[in-house]
This record gives sequence, C-alpha cells and structure tokens, in this order.
Amino acid sequence: MSEEIRKNVTVEKTWVRAIFMLIFALFYSLAEFVLFAVIIFQFLTVLFSGEKNQKLLKFGNELCLYIFQILQYLTYNSDEKAFPLSDWPTGKSE
Repeated sequence: MSEEIRKNVTVEKTWVRAIFMLIFALFYSLAEFVLFAVIIFQFLTVLFSGEKNQKLLKFGNELCLYIFQILQYLTYNSDEKAFPLSDWPTGKSE
C-alpha cells in the first residue's frame, strides 16, 4: 500500500462520516417506509373524501425534503447532517 493511500485510510474524519452514513442510511429506509404510508393514506383520503388532507400534504413535503437532505449527505453533495442532528426541514421544495 502506498503512503498516500495509507494516509487517506487512517483519516479519522472519514471513518466518523462512514458511521453517520450508515445511521442515515437506516433513517432513509425508515423514512421511505413512512413516505409509502403517507402516499397510501393520502390516496385513500382523496378517494373517500374527495379532498386532500392538508396536514398530511405538509408532512409529506417535509418528509420528501428530509429524504433529499439524507441523500445529499450520503452522496457527498452536502456535509450538513440531516435531522436529528439539524432542524427538521420546513417550507416548500424548490
């Protein structure tokens, strides 16, 4: 192993990020399951009442933003960790 590779492999910051990446991959799986439930419940709400559930719309949007934040972190497009290590996303997506 070359000295440069040995140096890169021993960087503690990279290993700490790897641990956070595993944790956020688990959070992503859970969020994906919850999102699927939101989709089904919203569909059933529209099917039976003819109207969208506004609270569920807001939560669904925030959950999508949360999943996006996780994916940004996992793909190294962002160094900002997602909830619970930062604030829960609010607002509209761009």
